Amino acid sequence: MGSAGQATWRSFKSRFVSPDGRIIDPATPGFTHSEGQAWALLLAEHHDDREAFGRILAWTRQRLAVRPDRLLAWRYRTDGGGVVDDPNNATDADLCFAWALLRASRRWPSAGLQGAAVAVANDIRRLLVRSIGGRLVLLPGARGFEHDRFVVANPSYYVFAALDDFAAALEDDGWRRLADNGERLLHDARFGRWSLTPDWVRVARQDGRVSMLPSRGERFSYDAVRVPLYLTWSRRSAPSLLDPYASFWTDRAHAYLPAWSNLTDDGVSPYSAGPGIRAIASLTVAAAGKSPADLPPPGGEPDNFYHAALALLTQMAARESGLGPAAVSSSAARVDRLQRFLG
Repeated sequence: MGSAGQATWRSFKSRFVSPDGRIIDPATPGFTHSEGQAWALLLAEHHDDREAFGRILAWTRQRLAVRPDRLLAWRYRTDGGGVVDDPNNATDADLCFAWALLRASRRWPSAGLQGAAVAVANDIRRLLVRSIGGRLVLLPGARGFEHDRFVVANPSYYVFAALDDFAAALEDDGWRRLADNGERLLHDARFGRWSLTPDWVRVARQDGRVSMLPSRGERFSYDAVRVPLYLTWSRRSAPSLLDPYASFWTDRAHAYLPAWSNLTDDGVSPYSAGPGIRAIASLTVAAAGKSPADLPPPGGEPDNFYHAALALLTQMAARESGLGPAAVSSSAARVDRLQRFLG
């Protein structure tokens, strides 16, 4: 990995990783989420930063591994000396956590992390996968997503590269079937002018029909934006999957890169997307065979943890998918803007 990538990671650590390994988002400094901890573990492993990985893992285990199973509580708050105020899990965070442990067990075999990775993965399969209307569905959490006539799913929680890695490393084809069912869900969860994926969907118990979740899943927005990232990362980049996202982001009707689209009326955000979404858009259009230069001009939302993390994860995905860093930033000027954003 080049010095620019390492410098960007160091900038990220200095902004968001506390000395004890807690991920601090300046926008919500009183809360830490399992998602942020898991993403930081993936990034630390990718950048071969064993010291940072150890700190982040120690904090995560001490503060979030409080459930009777191997899943993580999704939210910690600093009030009253620090407490988990909701013990429910977030499945995408657990997938990334298990994947980070599995990857780290290969990079640093002496750390003894493979058993922990397998234990988390087994509980994901045991507690969070349901057969619904002829589909295997990944629940977003252990509690609150199952109803009499439907279950709720979040398409962006299917971290396909992790699922495929589990299938290969654990020699368990059930993970592959889950990933294939997630891909099928994406084919069926397309709405609006650009055939985009909603943030949240419901899956009917009777026949597996997929529909938007009223009042919560009517946008392609800050959750669903990760769908093309995870597809490209896993090389599940068939045109039928990626073209809708690439077409949306390169639509010449846009004066700027939209942060979201309302899938009921095809409206878009009244402001431009930030650097993290732009990085995903660049990767997606490159994977779809188009040029990132076709994207609208940059600009938009201010710096925050979410965009910084998405930008680094997208750089990681670009390298591991074989597209390379140029797929994320098509010119030296864009690379410089990303460095300034993270620094």
